[in-house]
Amino acid sequence: NLLDQYIDINVLNPDNEILGYQFKLENIEITSVENLVDNYPITPYFSNDGIILGVSFLDSLIQKNYDPVPLCRVYFSSVEENVCIENIIDIVNQDYENVVTISDSQSCSQSFGVYNSENFSYMFYPNPCSNRLELKFKSNNFDKSNLQIKTLLGKSIFNETFRTNQFHKHVSVGHLASGVYLIELNTNGIKVSNKLVIN
Repeated sequence: NLLDQYIDINVLNPDNEILGYQFKLENIEITSVENLVDNYPITPYFSNDGIILGVSFLDSLIQKNYDPVPLCRVYFSSVEENVCIENIIDIVNQDYENVVTISDSQSCSQSFGVYNSENFSYMFYPNPCSNRLELKFKSNNFDKSNLQIKTLLGKSIFNETFRTNQFHKHVSVGHLASGVYLIELNTNGIKVSNKLVIN
């Protein structure tokens, strides 16, 4: 929830129970981290460079999960456009074994389109997108906004006007051809435009 300044991280661990984890977020200034796992009484540690560490010193474990479940909530003071998990440094299982070590030298491939000003904030994700696009908008003092998705030649493929100071919209983009599009938000004469990649 970038508009309310936190990001939830989920975990999928069907093969092992987890004693501890460490990963690094990119392009975010973290203010605090909250544990979201029941029966895993820890306080995650974090550093200024985006590293988050969770480990139980009471031998409590994160049970196996066959679907993604909440792991931790990361609060931030600022975030850049391509905030993401840069790499998973380590996962330690119930037998104190390192079961996953990933070092990803490539930059993050998924990103968020984010715009923040004194008057309003909006975001869209994921980018690139292949099926469903999430759009969120929040304003303190505007009550009418127009949102469009256009081709680079200017043809409008989505056009909707909102008469509210807050909305959350799902837009199906699976039928669109792969390529680069523009998302334009016009709020009381203020126009913001971002690129959207469909693949």
